Amino acid sequence: MKRVLIFLALTVIVAFIFYFFVFSESPKDSTKVRKDYAGKSLQSDSKDTPDIIRKAEELHRDTYQKRMDESLKDFESRIERLKADTKKAGQKTKEKLENVLDELSRMLEDAKKKLAELKKSTGETWDSMKAKTDASLEALEKKFKDVVSKKG
Repeated sequence: MKRVLIFLALTVIVAFIFYFFVFSESPKDSTKVRKDYAGKSLQSDSKDTPDIIRKAEELHRDTYQKRMDESLKDFESRIERLKADTKKAGQKTKEKLENVLDELSRMLEDAKKKLAELKKSTGETWDSMKAKTDASLEALEKKFKDVVSKKG
């Protein structure tokens, strides 16, 4: 349900941004300095991102970071449950699983570090850190599935 609401919110924002750019007036002469109603000149610097786009990007980043936080907490609880199940297993199985669980814990910590770096990054570095964080989470999920399939 939460994902559906997030998806709908992002869809509305994207639609609004599209509508804004399609139906906004474009200046006839880009060399003219536009003025607002008080007579102050408005800077039309192409380097500045419009406020709505910046806010949409911030919303996207916040949503992504919250989703990653939730995913990492979910993995943490799943690993803890697996550790609890391991204590009930036989000695040979227990030794094998403890090594794998240690590796899973290291991978989880690595993913947490990457998420912390992602939260600090901006612009293009955010995009590259997002890719690294995604890859880290995918590797963790794959390893976890491998462990569960071998365990069962």
